[in-house]
Amino acid sequence: MMNSSLVGVLCQMIQTSQFYPTIGWAVLFHNVGMDYQQLEVLWKCMVAPHLVDLHDNAQIFFLHSSLGSKIQEAIREKLYNYLCN
Repeated sequence: MMNSSLVGVLCQMIQTSQFYPTIGWAVLFHNVGMDYQQLEVLWKCMVAPHLVDLHDNAQIFFLHSSLGSKIQEAIREKLYNYLCN
């Protein structure tokens, strides 16, 4: 059965092996680092796209609240260091 949600369509696209996310999806906002879990899922997309599921796609393409707070904290720290130096 096809899933017509945004995440479902992205999942189906990746499972065809014709589409895959680029490394840019794992680079956090303002280049504050990379998320290891996203890198693991990106690797899975490349080597075994047929195993990619809805959770994997959501982890790549959508910002989770915990990740968002990490980004905000990293930006605050960079701004503080910039202003204090």
